[in-house]
Amino acid sequence: MCALHNLVLNDLKDNEFTAGYMRRVVLTLVCLLFLMPSVAANYSSNQSLQNGKVWIDCENSWIEIIDENNNTIVNSSNYLGDIESGNYIVNSPNISDCQTILPISQDFPNDRPIPGASFESIRVDTCPQTGVSIACEGVLLAGDLSNDTSDIFAINVSSADIVKVDVEASSSSLDIDFHFQNSTRENKLEADMYLNRNTSIGESNTLYLAVEEEGRIIVTISSPNPDTAWAITVSKYTIVDTAMVETDGDITGVGTIPIGIELGQDESITITQILGLDVPEDNQSAIPVYYRFVYSENSNSEWSNLSTNQKLFGIRDISHVELIFDCLCEWTASISKQTHFDARLNSDAPNFIPRSISSDNS
Repeated sequence: MCALHNLVLNDLKDNEFTAGYMRRVVLTLVCLLFLMPSVAANYSSNQSLQNGKVWIDCENSWIEIIDENNNTIVNSSNYLGDIESGNYIVNSPNISDCQTILPISQDFPNDRPIPGASFESIRVDTCPQTGVSIACEGVLLAGDLSNDTSDIFAINVSSADIVKVDVEASSSSLDIDFHFQNSTRENKLEADMYLNRNTSIGESNTLYLAVEEEGRIIVTISSPNPDTAWAITVSKYTIVDTAMVETDGDITGVGTIPIGIELGQDESITITQILGLDVPEDNQSAIPVYYRFVYSENSNSEWSNLSTNQKLFGIRDISHVELIFDCLCEWTASISKQTHFDARLNSDAPNFIPRSISSDNS
């Protein structure tokens, strides 16, 4: 789910120290526009801020910042300036018409750690995937590059994690590089994000990292322009456990989360629509879907391709059918389930020939 730029007003979760091992990371980078949800007028929020930069960019609106002594520090539609740590009130007649960066985070380190070194990592809880809903707020980070060459933070990951990085707002052009480290080595990932200008209201820049081994991802943020302010949301999902869902209806997930559906031998399912929420519109129909029959915990068929509008019929003595949507993205799909009876009856015909002419074979 795309996040509003004003989510940078939220509190940052506590940090923790960890380290580990990761072998390889794969990613898809998508940049697209999305509609901003409407937000109630007369927005007001109490904020605890750090020393740093404030950036405000509004269209047909404005933002007011008031300090503890009831002094108006900022009242503007377009603003980039410094603010001291303290408690503030942030007001706006329509926050959805603004993108805002407030210094909610402590200063970030400027040097990338060596492999195996102790390094403070941001705490990102793994969001559950039920197959029918995705409730993941992620962790909001905000900083600036005043007198800094870069801001650096780490994300601890486990096998079969997917990390989602959203650039919520940036006051100028931005470069974001990614490395992985284990206890002995470091590799620069082919993943990167580049913004050649400041962000616009309603713009989203999203990157996914699919993780295969335990370890940490090091994120380095830099800009050719001094005093650049930035805000990023980091979310993390797992794709290990099968999500059992009921049909008919819509299902949703992030990445190749296995979707389990109970399917009797007299039933079928059909995928009627697939939508990749972070995929360009001309590629959405190209999302491959695979299925297999699961007979028991340790027994299943081989994976096969399943096309949109193709009926997948159940077979005898299976536990369930398992689907995988092969997209490093957030996706949603519509599934229709049907029951098939013999001879247009309301039940199946008997499975056995009657033993004699007098046997009840009704």
